[in-house]
Amino acid sequence: MEFQLLEFLFIFFYFINVILFSFLVSKIISIKKNWTNIYITSLIIASFGFIMNYTLEFSPMFFYIILLLLYIAHIFISYTGSIILKLSCSFIIMIYHLGINIIIWSIMSLITNSNIDYIIISSNVLLITRLIVLIISCITMCIILKTIKVKYLKLISTDTQRLNILFIFLLCLIMSSVFNTTFFTLEIVHKSFFIQQFVFGACILCSLCAALFMIMGYEIIADIKYFAKNLKKSIKNENLVATLEINCSNKTIVNYIYKGEAQDTIVGLQYNNFVDTISNISIFEEDKSKTKMATSLIYMNDMYKNNLRKYKSEYRVIENGVINWHYIYVSFKEHKGLLTAIITVENIQDEKGLIMQAERNAITKLYTQKTTETFISKFIKAQNGVLFIIEIDNFKALKNNLGSDISNDALKDIATNLNGLFFDADVIGHITDEEFAVYFKESMPNIDERALNLCQKITKTYSKDNINITISASVGIAEVTDDILDFDQLYNLADIAMYQSKKRGKNTFTIFENVYKKQLSLDI
Repeated sequence: MEFQLLEFLFIFFYFINVILFSFLVSKIISIKKNWTNIYITSLIIASFGFIMNYTLEFSPMFFYIILLLLYIAHIFISYTGSIILKLSCSFIIMIYHLGINIIIWSIMSLITNSNIDYIIISSNVLLITRLIVLIISCITMCIILKTIKVKYLKLISTDTQRLNILFIFLLCLIMSSVFNTTFFTLEIVHKSFFIQQFVFGACILCSLCAALFMIMGYEIIADIKYFAKNLKKSIKNENLVATLEINCSNKTIVNYIYKGEAQDTIVGLQYNNFVDTISNISIFEEDKSKTKMATSLIYMNDMYKNNLRKYKSEYRVIENGVINWHYIYVSFKEHKGLLTAIITVENIQDEKGLIMQAERNAITKLYTQKTTETFISKFIKAQNGVLFIIEIDNFKALKNNLGSDISNDALKDIATNLNGLFFDADVIGHITDEEFAVYFKESMPNIDERALNLCQKITKTYSKDNINITISASVGIAEVTDDILDFDQLYNLADIAMYQSKKRGKNTFTIFENVYKKQLSLDI
């Protein structure tokens, strides 16, 4: 009765072990159809593994070769992928089992002071030792599935060059491991032999781990450094809310840290579903559209294609009935063709509260000239940035002929367009009646495109009493350089560029570059 119970437990744990292994493989390569085939082949392997116990005493090598062929057949029947990838997965599980078996049998031989052949020919002892191996295997498989992220396992199938090297290494390991089983039938009772076998088994497992680390190690170390960096940053910065890392290729979340704690349950989820859920719950209604655009994968990919490696946006969230300002910072990193977007979210309510108290234009709600100059002067000290000076063409004619009501509506339209087009700007100001300023603390790779969009958006015709007046924008752009010390210097350069736009017929933009500096020197 006890022996029958052991037999049942053996088949049960063997089946569970193969299922766990199959689940692990499904994280690396795709399943062909469904799990039904996997369940059937897993049961066949478990039953065959039990029956083959009785052939182990005659030829351990034959036993493990047949078992390896069964695992290979299981992988080829149930999964898609290259031949090398399938064989590598089969070798991994076989090497793993053999390594544990050798270690357990060596320990049992040392304890009982009997040779390994005695363990193999004793049905009860063999069943117990193999059951121990299966239980250990199931536990370690669960730990691997729980701790190793899917993105690391996927590297086995995506890095072809390393996969080829891994395959050759695994082939050498499996050949040496299977060949080593020929020593099991020898009647050797020396402790040195058992210790040698124990060391061999440990070396096999360590070599397997080293080979897999060769594939996944770089990413794991990089992520540990990244996590440590963000953890350190979150400790220093109490306002840091979250850090999100997204695989732009398969659109999944690969890392999520919320208030300094890793959220493993979110890892692996589809990013679009996650961000839609968050935005629908907490983001302020008026900010949803621009935030959705700034955090969409389509927009991120477009920004990256346009050589923009980072950008930012602000939005409001409702937390316990209280509105707080948050700041989104999006950056990118690429490794071996895999593009990853990193989103950092920071609570800027305290800073925003001070800024909101600053003086604003009554009509446009943009910063006044004084406030604009103050903020830009502060940012210029970093010796980096871009200033747009925008003068509205025909605005005086609009105001004189169509009246203040329509001119005020035009100013509101302009402010709306500026906020929409430059949602990631650090400062948007209304300097004079017909002049606006936009400032970015960091340089922009797509200045031309954004300036062109600006000119197109501002152009609009207003009418009253059969009088039609079209306004447009003449834009001057200047970048901060080492020799620019204050706002006035930067403004003068952008202003010169703006007047060049007017000379060119208005409704266009000009970037102040070195040629203008040289011309200015000659004039002086």
